[in-house]
This record gives sequence, structure tokens and C-alpha cells, in this order.
Amino acid sequence: MKYLFSTLILAATLMSCERDLVSEGPSLTDIYGEFKIIKNLSVTNATPDFKNGEKAILKLNFLKV
Repeated sequence: MKYLFSTLILAATLMSCERDLVSEGPSLTDIYGEFKIIKNLSVTNATPDFKNGEKAILKLNFLKV
């Protein structure tokens, strides 16, 4: 019963949040122009162990059109 009550409180809290669809500034396309993805996103280590100092490097190539 205690877990059910906690779950219901959590669900009610998450459902009550509203997403603001109005942006705070100009879009990146307006600032930098159109871009094209050359190479999709790749991750060097999908499951890094940060406690042991492992890193996750994200790589993505794109071109400004």
C-alpha cells in the first residue's frame, strides 16, 4: 500500500508538469543556417564506468549548408 501511494504521488507530480513550448530565443537554424548530417552519432563506449575513470566520447560530423 505504501508503494502504491508513493507511485500515485509520483505519477500525479509528473502529470502536473507543463512543457513550455515557447522558446526563450531564436532557433539554431536561424542563427547558423541549415545543416546536413554527414556521419551519424557514434559513441566510443556505450556503457562507461565513470567511477573507474572511463570516458564516453560522442562523435558526429555535420556540414553547414
